[in-house]
Amino acid sequence: MASIRQLTERLNDHEIDWSSFCLCQLLRLEFPVESANLLSDTSILDDLATGDLKDSVAGESKTVMNSEELPFAKHAPKPDTSSRQRFLELCFHIRRRRVSTYHYTLRSLFFIVDVYPPLTWKEFESLVEQYTAAPIDKRSCILRAVTRSTYGSVEAVIDKLFSMISFQRQMDLTTTLNQASLAASLACLARVQLLDDMLCRLITELGGFRERYLGPREFEEFFKLCIRWNSFQEPEAHRQARLREQRLLAAMLDSMPDEALFIVLPKMERLGRLAGEGTLDSFLSDKVPELRARACRAVLWQFEHARRIANLSLDSEAFLRELLLSAKSPLFQDVTLKGELFAALDRAGESVTMQENAVEFISSLDLAMRDQGQDASVINDSAVIERVWKAATASQLQPRFSVMLREIRSRLVASGIPEDAILVPTWMQIDGASQGAS
Repeated sequence: MASIRQLTERLNDHEIDWSSFCLCQLLRLEFPVESANLLSDTSILDDLATGDLKDSVAGESKTVMNSEELPFAKHAPKPDTSSRQRFLELCFHIRRRRVSTYHYTLRSLFFIVDVYPPLTWKEFESLVEQYTAAPIDKRSCILRAVTRSTYGSVEAVIDKLFSMISFQRQMDLTTTLNQASLAASLACLARVQLLDDMLCRLITELGGFRERYLGPREFEEFFKLCIRWNSFQEPEAHRQARLREQRLLAAMLDSMPDEALFIVLPKMERLGRLAGEGTLDSFLSDKVPELRARACRAVLWQFEHARRIANLSLDSEAFLRELLLSAKSPLFQDVTLKGELFAALDRAGESVTMQENAVEFISSLDLAMRDQGQDASVINDSAVIERVWKAATASQLQPRFSVMLREIRSRLVASGIPEDAILVPTWMQIDGASQGAS
């Protein structure tokens, strides 16, 4: 009871459905085994949260008499027992509550007494009031104080705070569209500006992305909001909001670890095509080339220090393949990056990792050459191919890889690579063959 009392003190009445909370706690208390099975069944848990709403949209109406037909009956106690009927009734009434329309997920209502939320909406609203009233030079201290919550780690609090600010920002922007009064609309936009200031401090001063408290998921969440509002440029306060959004995106990207770009950049480019008319397009045109160059520098590090490209053939590595195999990649267009790549490849004789990555590079290029759907245009840069081949053959490989490289070499020569650019080392020769030997 003490834990429930402590929880109720932290929550607003409107942020949680208390009836659903009580029903979930009763189900868990009375049916520990069955509720555990139900909670592990994602599809049934989803139906409990959203099924009644979907039924309503479809023009269907279920009563407690239909409980045996509903998905949750799968986990009920054995038939012909009073406990089965009790289980079905509890589940039916949970389903009727439509928990998906509230801030807390259905799953969280089962465990919220054991695992407190790191930050509640009541606490967030209090934070915004305190932040608004504070002098500008004290605002970062207020945010840091929140991250020292006794209810979660710094990472959990920052993640929750980022999510809450983004959600509230979306709600306030939506409100501006429904305000007939210009003054009321501008007041909402002023609150958005305050939330943007909070986000900026969360990112730049509290190290949101730099310290990996936040990552690609949170960036994508915010980027989608930016796309949604991109076309709203009037009045001037809206245009300023768009420019702040772009500064926030830039701050997130600039503080993000380079390797995170392998995940973020492909999604950003794909989603950016949906942006429509607005200022976001010019932001992306300026920012994406810079990010691609950063990603290439991360590729160079991976190439020399880790076997990242050992999985180059996987569908999930399509972006990495593009950076390594397309002649348009900054890795080959930027003189400095290309020079760094060549210098790294020249060290393959001293690094097993580098040589293995070079072998994977050649193998992936060979596969891409034979797949018309992939860009393998770096094949036209014989200087690159010569350097990669030299790195792949820097020291003797086991017979299976020697055979593979000889076959690939034949196809490279057939594609137009000069034989003297990809020489066959002595250890790779067969029966003393010397053609193209080094």
